[in-house]
Amino acid sequence: MEIKDIKAVYFVGAGGIGMSAIARYFLSKKLVVAGYDKTPSNLTHELEKEGMLIHYEENVDLIPEACKDAKTTLVVYTPAIPAEHKELVFFHENGFTIEKRAQVLGTLTRTHKGLCVAGTHGKTSTSTMCAHIMHQSHIDCNAFLGGISKNYGTNYILSDKSDYVVIEADEFDRSFHWLRPWMSVITATDPDHLDIYGTKEAYLESFRHYTELIQPGGALIIHKGLEMKQHVQDGVKIYEYSQNEGDFHAENIKIENGGITFDFISPIENVTGVELGQPVPINITNGVAAMAMAQLNGCTADELRNGMKTYGGVDRRFDFKIKNNKLVFLSDYAHHPKEIYQSAKSIRELYKDRKITAIFQPHLYTRTRDFYKDFANSLSLLDEVILCDIYPAREQPIPGVTSKLIYDNLKPGVEKSMIHKEDVLDLVKNRDFDVLVILGAGDLDNYVPQITKILEEKKMHINWKKTIIIALDLVLGTYLVFAFTRFNKPDETKLVCTKVNINIQDEMTNGFLNAKEIKKRLEARKLYPLGEPLKEVNARMIEETLKTSPFVKTAECSKTQDGLVDIYLTQRMPIVRIKSISNEDYYIDDHNQIMPNTNYTCDIIIATGYINKWYAKKYISLLSKALMTNELWRNQIEQIHVLPDRGIELVPRVGNHIIYIGNLPETNLIDKREQAINDFVNKKMNRLEKFYKYGLSQAGWNKYSYINIEFDNQIICKKHQNS
Repeated sequence: MEIKDIKAVYFVGAGGIGMSAIARYFLSKKLVVAGYDKTPSNLTHELEKEGMLIHYEENVDLIPEACKDAKTTLVVYTPAIPAEHKELVFFHENGFTIEKRAQVLGTLTRTHKGLCVAGTHGKTSTSTMCAHIMHQSHIDCNAFLGGISKNYGTNYILSDKSDYVVIEADEFDRSFHWLRPWMSVITATDPDHLDIYGTKEAYLESFRHYTELIQPGGALIIHKGLEMKQHVQDGVKIYEYSQNEGDFHAENIKIENGGITFDFISPIENVTGVELGQPVPINITNGVAAMAMAQLNGCTADELRNGMKTYGGVDRRFDFKIKNNKLVFLSDYAHHPKEIYQSAKSIRELYKDRKITAIFQPHLYTRTRDFYKDFANSLSLLDEVILCDIYPAREQPIPGVTSKLIYDNLKPGVEKSMIHKEDVLDLVKNRDFDVLVILGAGDLDNYVPQITKILEEKKMHINWKKTIIIALDLVLGTYLVFAFTRFNKPDETKLVCTKVNINIQDEMTNGFLNAKEIKKRLEARKLYPLGEPLKEVNARMIEETLKTSPFVKTAECSKTQDGLVDIYLTQRMPIVRIKSISNEDYYIDDHNQIMPNTNYTCDIIIATGYINKWYAKKYISLLSKALMTNELWRNQIEQIHVLPDRGIELVPRVGNHIIYIGNLPETNLIDKREQAINDFVNKKMNRLEKFYKYGLSQAGWNKYSYINIEFDNQIICKKHQNS
């Protein structure tokens, strides 16, 4: 059915966030718009005020007469509606044109230039950000969003003059295959909706097919390092983006005083001094993608700056309800492990020294079953996790699948508890919080207004009895301190430092620091305290001076009234020494960071060959860690050699041979890289250990010059020429 032939539109499932945007589009075209939804909500009430006819009973008789003409009525339904729904059955039996939301959007992408944003997570924020940039520019746009834009108080934008339409492309039920984008961003392809797709491979294939739908002359803007492989048509340009690298990326990132600024690096035109209107770290990456799409379609540097600065965010996406020095409360729609990881990471970056509590309602039994360990790992970035029952949405319960799966896998040290959703309000009333976040895509968000009110009332309530007691305590404490210091304070002018204790963690076993070196460093700065008046010993200056050493991790200094100065240090621990073919010589520490060369030596693995600093930090450090965790290989392997193709050779201490293990698995996903390399090393070295035990022990340690364990089903050995 052509849009020009439509006189009425009926929605089966009218209250969804995406469905409502389309409903508003047709309302703006002065058509009859009606529909059914199971439950009234704030959104359905808003639609009714705008002119949409909605009922909440599954009843064919309640369908308006204007919507019962199959020739002029378009029926739009959501996949969440069961096939046996009485109204849906009526439309099927009477020959109506029935389309999913995505099909309708697909029609719009054939009549407008569709700027689509797809991905497991990040698509709502990115599409809303792009729509705002475009709408306030000279280009303008229409938009159908997956969340309520705070700039506009709605999930759609309409324009009479623009040929562009920004669309959030939903991969659920392969809906995005109906679209025909002019350009598209793909933010992430971490497997999700496995109840629909079945396997990760099928999920990735779905995204690959989606890239085939981009129209020639357009572009694909894809996050760097995704596992899926795009397959675009001829004439479609491909750009990569990420926070730190790619065709589009950010540089000079500054996070300070509650604000975030960066420079936007682009093959078209760099844009300096970009300020985030919603200063959340994850929005740096989202902003890079949004600006890339807007810039490729003609937005100027000033329009990009203004759009980013004035962007207000999306309801339920890092949505701050209370934000002050004493209390922070926010709601976030994050419901996939990767989304939660990014949210938790961003919250931790913003509030490094505060206690962060999350109340999380898992969404779907299948998603919990498939990813409960990943959920637990992501949530473990926070200080306290309170788990609610699983929100079922469209699913029936699965035996054995509950929130306790996540609870049992949270890392040690995380405070944890389980609670029924109905008890959340009582919990908030009876608890004090520092930073509180509501996480999940279920219905727990319905409580957010009430939680906000409770927290604000608690903040305003003054316990006068407690205040008086505190005041009296302060008066008494002040008097006691005065009395003690006035009558018992020793004469500091006569006290001198008589002894200096320098304690260095792991000094005797590893590292580059020793007490003599620390003493020498302090003496050079005229800060060594021995013999100095205790009053003039500046503990803070000593700490800050020692922290400037590239080998010091932490430094603490304290002094006592009997003349003792204690200095306690922890040091950065080297795990591998790099001596590259380009004559670079440095160390990598246990946090994968570069340490400078030193005159000292320590018994660690040396890595040689074709190694740049990026590869050393990202891969060689992890390979060294994996080898060092095994006692046999910690004592046996003394050198890693990297070949020009990044193939890895190992040189043992015992035996006149070289071990070839092949190429390390490479991925840009930081949290998966370490696990992948650990699994790779364990698999290879377990086979080598067996070969050592049952092969070399019989044949002789010096029989072979080269042992190749690259392949899983064979070990290839090359004999010494003289054997």
